[in-house]
Amino acid sequence: MKIIVFAPHTDDIELGCGATLSRYIKEGAEVKYIAFSICEEWVPKEFPMDILFSEATNAAKSLGVKEENINIYRFRATELWKVRDKIFDIMFELNKSFSPDMVFCHSKNDLHQDHSTIAIECERVFKSSTILGYEMPWNNTEFKSNCHIKVEKEDIENKIKALDFYKSQKCKNYVDEDFIWSLAKVRGVQIKEKYAEAFEVIRVKL
Repeated sequence: MKIIVFAPHTDDIELGCGATLSRYIKEGAEVKYIAFSICEEWVPKEFPMDILFSEATNAAKSLGVKEENINIYRFRATELWKVRDKIFDIMFELNKSFSPDMVFCHSKNDLHQDHSTIAIECERVFKSSTILGYEMPWNNTEFKSNCHIKVEKEDIENKIKALDFYKSQKCKNYVDEDFIWSLAKVRGVQIKEKYAEAFEVIRVKL
């Protein structure tokens, strides 16, 4: 299986579908990891402005993504809508060269303008792929958890290990380990499994 995961900002992928990536990579999937901004303007002052580039690279590699499949761009955070034509072109070329079976991005109902921009462009470009929107509870006033992917304890542990590389983001309450375990348990209970990650179906190709 061929998968592309998209993040407007570094750490979105790990938060939204890190355990799912861990599972699919263990099962042999080829994964491309694409982030569009390293949020230089928002990095805490005690860290180098470009710290998120290396943090994201190391996090992705820890999940098993090959380094040559990691692409991190430096578009300005909060303003991705201004460069949506460039984002479309990047996605278009990826679709043509890689032809993914599955694409992960944010839910289209995410309130953050960068998140919804990427989700909309994914739907425009990847018309022959299954597209699943991952959840960000702190940004989703509405989220249809109509797809659940079962994961194992090891996958949640791998997700947490990946997030541990984001030293510059430790101040955020949503990287809290208890929160990550709790959400995985809630989503697991919904499908009578121990752990899961939930997604909103944008498109399914069977």
